Formats: sequence, structure tokens, C-alpha cells
Amino acid sequence: MTTEQLIHLKNKIEKGKNKLAELIGAEKSQLQVLAKEHNLKGIDEAEAAIEQGTADIEKKTAKINKLLEKLEDEYPILFE
Repeated sequence: MTTEQLIHLKNKIEKGKNKLAELIGAEKSQLQVLAKEHNLKGIDEAEAAIEQGTADIEKKTAKINKLLEKLEDEYPILFE
């Protein structure tokens, strides 16, 4: 390798190190937000909370749809 190629490679490595440090900082920041705002200790807990929230929304949506069907059966004039 030439000196120029080595310098170019060194610059690429430095850029990679800087990007990695930036991503690590962003990860730490997001984990702090999870802990402070949502009382979650990590990504696994956040994913579990999302799954639980999604399940709750699906249950409530199904309940709302059943109630709408009941209203539609009892008061069809409202849905014409």
C-alpha cells in the first residue's frame, strides 16, 4: 500500500470511530428517555410494552366495532 492509500484508510477508520461514538451516544440518550419518561429499563421492556399496548388497542377496537354493529342493528336509520 502506498502512503496515500494508508492515509485514506486511516481517515475512513477515524470517520467510522466517530460515527460509532455518535451512535453509542444516541443509544444512551434513548435508553435514558425510556427510563425517565416511560419507566422502562431497556429495549426488551419497551418491546414488551409495545406488544401489550398493541394488544390492548386491538381488544378495544374489537369492542368498539361490536358496539357499532349493535348500534347499527338497533338504529339502522343512523347509518343510512
